[in-house]
Amino acid sequence: METVMSRAINDFWSAPRMLMRRGEDMLGGGGEAETMRNWSPAVDVCDEPNRMVVQAELPGVKKEDIKLELTENGLQISGETKHQAEYNRENVQYSERRFGKFVRNIPLPKSVDGSQAKAKFENGVL
Repeated sequence: METVMSRAINDFWSAPRMLMRRGEDMLGGGGEAETMRNWSPAVDVCDEPNRMVVQAELPGVKKEDIKLELTENGLQISGETKHQAEYNRENVQYSERRFGKFVRNIPLPKSVDGSQAKAKFENGVL
């Protein structure tokens, strides 16, 4: 049963995978294809008594590559994560990790006092 199911899943994903690879090849792989892979980090926003807590998942992003900005509309988290290792693209079976620039805007209530903001980055979570 597992073999039939595995084959069905592989067959289902083989066409989209092939199209993605052809698209990357047509764009030269790397250059323009990389800019199409912008991503946005997952966030949790919690309204606690006397404070708002925002947590963002930023796996593989270095602390120095993260920019935080309080705007009149809320909090903007931006930065970039880069490939950590080069590999031959023809040998890749799956490529699900995201690389490139990211921006995430989190609306905050007007009552939030930005002068009290604090940030901590630990284990890929801001």
